[in-house]
Amino acid sequence: MALIKCSECGAEISDKATECPKCGCPVEVSAATETAENKKKGLVKLIIIIALALLLLAAVGFGVFKLTNKPDTSGLYNGFEWGMTYDEVLKRLPEDALTKDEKNLIAVNNIDYEGKEGIDVLVSYNFPDVTLSKITLYITNSDDSSYTDEALLEEYIQQMDSLYGDHDKDILSYKWNTQKSKIMLTYLSDKLFILSYEDITKADN
Repeated sequence: MALIKCSECGAEISDKATECPKCGCPVEVSAATETAENKKKGLVKLIIIIALALLLLAAVGFGVFKLTNKPDTSGLYNGFEWGMTYDEVLKRLPEDALTKDEKNLIAVNNIDYEGKEGIDVLVSYNFPDVTLSKITLYITNSDDSSYTDEALLEEYIQQMDSLYGDHDKDILSYKWNTQKSKIMLTYLSDKLFILSYEDITKADN
């Protein structure tokens, strides 16, 4: 015998009874009401479980996104690893890449570099010891650029500081020492900047 609650007065009564002995309410009505309430409670629990599962999935997804989109602070230029061979670097560059002194240097010209209109860059990949050990960007602030030299310089300094920490400075250059590279930004002359990345991993070996 199971006990159910009377839908009218709340008294506990046998499910075998035909009516509530306290208030006279028919047992069928009380049983139906309790069944509906139990279903409602079960549905609420299910919704809570689904909501918690979705929140957990969202948290895990956000964590994975943050890890996979974490900026590279190693000091490598565009993911080019020091020690890559001439052919390995060439495969990753556009087909119109310029080659000079074969096996020693590859140069690529970029118009409107990084989407900056009027900012043109010649990127030089250097292989003095057979493998890649230095990358130099010759940055030109052309006449059709909206940047002043000062504004462009400040933008690059802020970009580097945000990735690699505060810079060191001498008369002409700004320097950053990272895990794998020595980076130097130099205001060479009117409209011309040089940004160089140099391998420091060999010195650690």
